[in-house]
Amino acid sequence: MDAGNLKPIAEVIRKQYPNATVIVCADNDPVGIEKATVAAFACDGLFIAPPTEGMDFNDFINVGGKVYG
Repeated sequence: MDAGNLKPIAEVIRKQYPNATVIVCADNDPVGIEKATVAAFACDGLFIAPPTEGMDFNDFINVGGKVYG
């Protein structure tokens, strides 16, 4: 999975789980934010990104960031 196929994956997830809250986790860069926004809109979902520009969630967790559910 990468930014290029987020939208089709989000659409499949929505079809398989019509009542779920779909959250698209974006890289915090221009392409990541753009593609995650499109994917979230396509599946009536939400998107989140790490707080620091240029980070992805793997980077965020590796520097001690916490993701709460």
